[in-house]
Amino acid sequence: MALTTEVAAGIGVDYDLATAEVRSLVLERIGTRLTGILAVAARRRYAAERPTDDLVELRLWLDEVTDTHFDSRDSSAITMDCGTGQVVIGMGKRGVLRAARATVHPDDLVWHLSAAGRALDARTPTGPRRSRRTSPLRRHEPLDDGPLAAATLLHQAMLEIRMVRYARLAGQIPVRRLCRAFTGAGESILAASVLRRASRREEAFRRLVEDWVRKGGPDLGSWFAGRLRDLAGEVRGTTQEWVNSLISPTERDSEPAGGPVSDLPAEAELRLAKYVAAHTRYEHLQVGSALVQLAVPPRPQAERDEVWDLCGLELESPHLFQVCDTAFHGATNPQLIEAPEAVRFLSLSGDGLAMSADEAETREKRAGQRPHE
Repeated sequence: MALTTEVAAGIGVDYDLATAEVRSLVLERIGTRLTGILAVAARRRYAAERPTDDLVELRLWLDEVTDTHFDSRDSSAITMDCGTGQVVIGMGKRGVLRAARATVHPDDLVWHLSAAGRALDARTPTGPRRSRRTSPLRRHEPLDDGPLAAATLLHQAMLEIRMVRYARLAGQIPVRRLCRAFTGAGESILAASVLRRASRREEAFRRLVEDWVRKGGPDLGSWFAGRLRDLAGEVRGTTQEWVNSLISPTERDSEPAGGPVSDLPAEAELRLAKYVAAHTRYEHLQVGSALVQLAVPPRPQAERDEVWDLCGLELESPHLFQVCDTAFHGATNPQLIEAPEAVRFLSLSGDGLAMSADEAETREKRAGQRPHE
């Protein structure tokens, strides 16, 4: 629902905002716009079918955020004001989120029992249910070895690229390199599949796989090596020998490179800041975390067409997370301070963002990927 004065008043009737707490906050710069997602844990005011399950997550999507001040140590008691031509969300005594627009979604399994749910039922006309006809399942023929290899690698690449939807992984996915390696895959697959003779079709798909591995080059050597090792376990005989032959000699006995990087860039722009409080949801314990995503400009001596990189850093179980909108204003010099007793403290833009944790896990990787512009 769009958050209006009437909707905000209804939320206050159904949920206790005075004792509500911020469960998570995401701020992301997209171009020149700052957007936000706020999740608030609030207790129901109405009787539910399961009285013990009375904590509900209210999710708010905020567009055109103009003012942000948040402190994880002061995040209890929520207010909503929409009467000033903008949306103003109060958090604690001093926290605030101002935005041009917002929508709210109560993640409530028994929302139909709330005052807002019953009011909607009263004015929603009922009609006959439409029958859903399910189409019969198509039985797919098993793939030959060549098409199976091509399908497996392309499927793995598609899954890998989709992982950029997770903020903590976005800087680790080699999107540009994968796209370069699999350029023209659709046309090539169609061209190979129309060959009638099985031997020619098998040969065409094998050449296609070999071409992907070649275009991936050393940059994707470890990526292809890991997928080809898994594929070799699914095939037999000469096909298994062929798959193993595609793994470069330098990657055959080595483990994929990876692991945390300890250094931060000297200059970067904040693209995303995320805070999650430790909580239990649907009987599953969620560990608290604080995450930032930085856009790193090319080196001064870099080529003209070199792209920006993404660099991510995550602290687990933070005991401090402070952010204001000034952290997203231009370039900044990230400061990661190693303090005694394993305390790690990160600051950006002076007082724009600060977060610290006793047990810190750093996930920093760079991939040739242009951030949102």
